[in-house]
Amino acid sequence: MPVKVCTRTIARVLAEEGLPSRVAAKKPFLSDRHRAARLAFAKMHKDWSVEDWKRVLWTDESTFEIGRNSRQIRVRREPHEKYHPDCLAPTFRNERSSLMVWGGICGEDKTRLAFMPPQRRSAADFVELVYEGPLREFLAEGRDILLMEDGAPVHRSAASRIWREDKNLEKLDWPAQSPDLNPIENLWSLLKSNIQSRNPRVNSVEQMREAVQKEWEKLSMVNWKHLIEIMPARMAAVIANKGGSVRW
Repeated sequence: MPVKVCTRTIARVLAEEGLPSRVAAKKPFLSDRHRAARLAFAKMHKDWSVEDWKRVLWTDESTFEIGRNSRQIRVRREPHEKYHPDCLAPTFRNERSSLMVWGGICGEDKTRLAFMPPQRRSAADFVELVYEGPLREFLAEGRDILLMEDGAPVHRSAASRIWREDKNLEKLDWPAQSPDLNPIENLWSLLKSNIQSRNPRVNSVEQMREAVQKEWEKLSMVNWKHLIEIMPARMAAVIANKGGSVRW
C-alpha cells in the first residue's frame, strides 16, 4: 500500500545517505561531438611538458559588466544598519553596460590589453584592434609562440586567417566548448574579483576601463604560473572523464 512521505523527509534521508542538495556547477553544454573532440585533444597533448605549455599564448576575450557584482558581498552590521550606505552593495541603472577586453598570457609574459567598443566587433575590427595591436607588439619581441584562440567567428574569419598565415603564426587546434582548459579564463575570474573588491563603485564604462587596465598591470607570472603548470593535470582529468567537463 502506498505510503505518503513529505519532501522534507525524503531530503533528510538523502542527506543522511551522503546525497545532500547542492548547487549545480555551471559548465558549457557538451554534445557527444564536443566530448569526442576534447578527448582527442587531451590524448594528443597528454605527454606535453610544462615547458611545452609555456610556449602557448593563451588568449581570450572577456566581458566586464558595469553595475553588476557576481560575488556575494557580506558585511558586519547592527540590525538597524541594513540600509546604511556603508552596508549596501550598490547597483546602478546602467548595469547592462559592459566592456569587452582581449588579453593574453604566455610563459612569464602577458600582452597589452585591447579594448573592443560595441560598434567595432567585426572580423576586420578584430584584426585591427587585436592582431595589429597588442598581438603584433608581442610577436615583435621575437617570441616563438603557439597561438591559442577559441572558435569565435572573428577568430575563424578569412581576415584573421590571412593575417596569421602572413606572419607564419601557428595556431593550436582548440576544441570547442572548452573554457575549463584555458588558463586565462581563471585569470579573468581573478581580475574581476580584484576589481569588485577594490573598485566597488565603478559605474561607467570609462571607470571600468581604468579599473581593468590598472588591475591587469598588477598581474604577474605569480598569478598564472600555477595555472599553466597544471595543464598536464587538466589533460589527464579530461581523459579520465572521457571528454567531459573538469573542475577548472
